[in-house]
Amino acid sequence: MTPRHAGAQLKPVPHGLLQAFRAYESALMSDDVAALDALFADSPTTLRGDAAGLLVGHEQISAFRGSRGGAPKRRIVQTHVQVIDDDHALIVAVTELDRGGRGLQTQLWARDPVRIEYGGWQVTAAHVSTPAPAFDTRIWRVVGDPQRATSSVSGSRTRAPPSTSGA
Repeated sequence: MTPRHAGAQLKPVPHGLLQAFRAYESALMSDDVAALDALFADSPTTLRGDAAGLLVGHEQISAFRGSRGGAPKRRIVQTHVQVIDDDHALIVAVTELDRGGRGLQTQLWARDPVRIEYGGWQVTAAHVSTPAPAFDTRIWRVVGDPQRATSSVSGSRTRAPPSTSGA
């Protein structure tokens, strides 16, 4: 772990930040939506982005989490902390997915001294990147998937949805 300020001055990692970060990871891997909601700032300006787009506001982020059925299983292989001040820090983590490949997770954390839960720490902005699946169904197909568009009974042309097996 490398706690560094943008000016390259070493600053200690603020109390409770890494415990909140570990609580976030635990909640993510167990799909504990209530804990994840508590760990993300309840604000209309909270951000969460990935390759699919940007969610703006705690309400959108919470709805996304409640409908996705959990995140891909992974483990943290590196964690880097850049301390901004006693109440703000940036954490960048390198993840290794069980299905293979590495990803990145970047989170801006802020501490609210009024909050007790998780030492007052909450994520105010996050970006997640994961590797592309090893099996790209836009290029390769699974045995049995149609290679071309097919005609329906009514004569209109349809295309079978891409297979998600193997991803």
